[in-house]
Order: sequence, then structure tokens, then C-alpha cells
Amino acid sequence: CPAIAAKKSDEPIKPSVQKALDDAKRRLDDFEKKGHKLSSKFLKHYLGNSGEAVQISPEEIDSSKLYRKAIKTNQKRFEDSMTKGVVDKTLFSGVKSEFRDEILAMKDGETITLDNEKVKNTGDSWDRDISRAKSMIVDPDHGRAIGAVKFRSLGELKARRTGNTIVITGEVYHTINETYEFNDDTVIDKKIFGDYRHLEEQGHAKTFQIYGHKPQSVKGTLEIKNGRITNSQFEWQDIKEE
Repeated sequence: CPAIAAKKSDEPIKPSVQKALDDAKRRLDDFEKKGHKLSSKFLKHYLGNSGEAVQISPEEIDSSKLYRKAIKTNQKRFEDSMTKGVVDKTLFSGVKSEFRDEILAMKDGETITLDNEKVKNTGDSWDRDISRAKSMIVDPDHGRAIGAVKFRSLGELKARRTGNTIVITGEVYHTINETYEFNDDTVIDKKIFGDYRHLEEQGHAKTFQIYGHKPQSVKGTLEIKNGRITNSQFEWQDIKEE
């Protein structure tokens, strides 16, 4: 594999490093046999030792059932924040949102920006925390490639009222920003990932950042009657970037 090479051509490889390189080669072969393209891509880059950030494309995000479900979850959170005023509601808990009250207080002809004061900069955001265990079960390729993920959706939205109809428009960016590394958080991690950490310690591999986003536009139409939202419809469309 061209991605696996000695740190310097004239420097002999230590036996412990060669063992780790051989193990990495076997792991890459296994990824190839199983069709785990993203896992293979990221491990090769790690072994390439450049440390340069790698972008995960919207197509790669779309290809994962794991991330498609995360997008659906966060879409519903945006919608509920505007129509129900409570997100992730259960019998005993839920996250309150001021957006519904702001929308219902709008006057005819008024336009407002929906800003969450708890979110830095502007707009609103929702995080979908995906554990490594769930990643491995739902999408083994992405689970092995990245592990645990904080899937964050950032939105910039406006609402305009015309008569008894309120139209919400804006863009939402579903984002990933993670570090590709082999941690030693548990005893099992120390044993499984020890060789990969050893390669970096010896200068034969380097951690790197993984980043990317999938942009979507959203349009919501709310019907208001007697100070209540009586009907709501939302349309989500992918934004094609050049």
C-alpha cells in the first residue's frame, strides 16, 4: 500500500513499528473486502502522515443511514421549536424554545429573524450526539471511520406574517467536525488502538481533522387562528454547492 511507508527512506523501521504497519495493512485489506470506503480513505490518510484536514462530502454524508437519521431528527427539532415551543418532549422533560411565542406575537406585515440567545453568533442549532457503539451498529463503515460524532445542524431562519399566514424561510447546515485519532479512554481502547497510537508516536502517522456539511433550504408555512397555530407544513430541499 503506497500510503504506508517508513518515515525516512534511509531510516530503518523498528520492529514494533513494522508490526504496527503490518497490522494497519491487514486492516486496510479488510476494509477493502468489506467495501468500507470511508474507513479505508481515512486510515490511509492517517498513515500518509500529512496531518492535513480532510473534507467529508455531502454525498458521503448522504450515503450513511446514520447521518440521514440524524438529519431527520434535527429537521424535526427545528420544526417543533417553531410550532410547539418544546423540542424532544417526553412525559417529564423537553427543551423549551421561544420561537413559537415570538411567531404568534408577530403583527401583519412584520418580518423577524429567529435567533436563539443560547447559540453563539446568530440563528439556532441542534446537536445529535451519536455514540461509537451506535455508529458501529447502524453504519459499520462510518462507525469505524469516525466513531462517535457530534452531528450539528446550524440554521439561519426568518419569519414573515401576511394576514393569518406565517412563512418561515432559511438555510440549515448539517455539519461534522471531528478529530481522526485513536484514543485510550478505556482498557479495550488501549489494547485495540495501541499499535495505531504507536505509529503516530514514532512519526509514521498523524491525526487530522474531518470536516464537512450538507446544506438545505427550508420553507415552513403556518396558519394562525385565534392566537394558535392550526396547521403547519415544511419543505426541505438540498442545496447544490459549486
